[in-house]
Amino acid sequence: APGGRFLLVNQRLAEMLEAPVEKLLALKLEDFLLPSERELDAGLSGELLAGRRTGYRVERTLMSHSGSTFPAQLTASLLRHDGDQPSVLWVVEDISARKAAERETADLMTRLINSERLAAAGRMAAAIAHEINNPLEAVTNLLYLLRSSVSDQAGVRHLVMAEEELERVARITKKTLAFYRDTSTAGQVDL
Repeated sequence: APGGRFLLVNQRLAEMLEAPVEKLLALKLEDFLLPSERELDAGLSGELLAGRRTGYRVERTLMSHSGSTFPAQLTASLLRHDGDQPSVLWVVEDISARKAAERETADLMTRLINSERLAAAGRMAAAIAHEINNPLEAVTNLLYLLRSSVSDQAGVRHLVMAEEELERVARITKKTLAFYRDTSTAGQVDL
């Protein structure tokens, strides 16, 4: 209608906007848009009414009569009547469920990515711990052999301290391996 007023409204739109059909007939769809979104489609609407476009689809936030908001997909189509002023057919779809599903999917993807990062870090830590264990065993054995050939007490004391520190490193690598070891393939075997 002139000025964008509703000419005809179905009951479902009245329910979504929480207003009686009679009240809606005195209003415009833009009355239910958030103030920050009211001018966003001015160019598209102008093109539609000028006949340079047959329709368009946008996602906007609608505000019901009670003040609650919901995401909606708005599809506008130009209707021409012989000799009459053109009118616009609006299809308003509440897309709250779709938006919730999109958020849930995004959340699941974020958790999956974080889980994969943690798994990759675990694999890397296990590989590093394994690589450290090989030279660690060799150095431990060399210190043992060296301790049996050193006779002065200060030298033996220093070698014992070195062995203790190497044992500490060995415990750290074993804990790292145990923490990140994949136990999902472990099972019970009846011997």
